[in-house]
Amino acid sequence: MRILALTSYSSFGTILKISATCKALKPLARVVVEENEDPETKYLLALAMLGQCSNSASLALELRFHQNRAISLLLSLTKPHTNTSPLVQSKALNTLAEVHLTSISCSPSYTLESRLHGLSLLSTAYNCGAHSSNDTDLHTLSITSARKISEVYESGTYNIPQNFVLAAEWMLKSALLKDLESMCEYAVCAEMGYGAVEPNEAEAFRWYIKAGSETLRRVELGLDQEYHEETCAGLGEYYEKGKAGVQANLVKAVEWYRRGAEGGDEECERGLRRLRDIDVILGSTE
Repeated sequence: MRILALTSYSSFGTILKISATCKALKPLARVVVEENEDPETKYLLALAMLGQCSNSASLALELRFHQNRAISLLLSLTKPHTNTSPLVQSKALNTLAEVHLTSISCSPSYTLESRLHGLSLLSTAYNCGAHSSNDTDLHTLSITSARKISEVYESGTYNIPQNFVLAAEWMLKSALLKDLESMCEYAVCAEMGYGAVEPNEAEAFRWYIKAGSETLRRVELGLDQEYHEETCAGLGEYYEKGKAGVQANLVKAVEWYRRGAEGGDEECERGLRRLRDIDVILGSTE
């Protein structure tokens, strides 16, 4: 009866709190948590076993450092079960990837193999939500996965060989999901000829335009309170200098610099100072 009550009416976090306040229920609570078939609960249990659970209750501490059991739980969640949502699957893949990326073995070759497998898991996590527009959290996780892969290849983190071509490719994948940071970073890739991308200012400007449309949309809908500063600075510079064959348009340059300066961006503030006279004229006509 007590097990039924706990499983029917208590979340994972609640069970942890119960175990912390009532020692007599701690063994029972642990059984309930470990035998629960709910995917989200199994995922939180795996986090607790890895020492990553946000709850500080004693049961969470008691479950820590059971890595093999945690990996087993995470693996079960990465399989395409009908009762495991794509979001939980993506979370499990990201967590499992982190375990592999940070693994250490007596064998350097095995360690590298494990870490490369971590990147493969991140790639699978990216695919979980790359084509989903309805689930914001899942979409965000796909962006996180793509950016993580790009950053690892760019910096050679975890002793994985640097690969600037793959770094640029994964940054593009993230940019295609309309992540503003990635859009601007890929614009820099295009401008500088980073990785497999040939230097192409026109392509860079195209991505800054895409980012500009996205940041305007987000502010208009109330999704963001301020305009994306790097986007504003990039567009301001292109319009100010007439780069990439773009006809110089100081009015548009000031408009974008002003948007970025409202958020405190120093580069945009410097741009406004350079175009001070035009900024004053625009201000007087508004």
